[in-house]
Amino acid sequence: MTYARSLLLILVSKLFILFFYIYSIFSTRDYLEWNRTRWKALDFLLVNQHVSPKEIDGGFEFNGLNLYSKDYICKPEKSWWWVENDKYIVTFGDIPEYSIILEYKYFHLLPPYNGKICILKSNK
Repeated sequence: MTYARSLLLILVSKLFILFFYIYSIFSTRDYLEWNRTRWKALDFLLVNQHVSPKEIDGGFEFNGLNLYSKDYICKPEKSWWWVENDKYIVTFGDIPEYSIILEYKYFHLLPPYNGKICILKSNK
């Protein structure tokens, strides 16, 4: 292998490492920003609206933290993660039979767009 080819391989390798380094930082930031916004929406329901955690489908982490039970039996019409009553749902967008009561926006870097977390309330 020639010296020039070795330098080219080293340069290409360093560019790949740099790309994945930047990608990892940006994607981690997006994930943390999404979660920060989701927990802000859940906090609004719990603190400002005084909604019981039993009435919220806030995702796996929220429901596991607040409603975990080893005796839980999954209901086919609800999410599988410890949902008792899904009067409120925190989600990325609209769901039929639910109305959007509040939206939280956040900026997503990969790809760049304005994301949103919605608090939905059942129309039933």
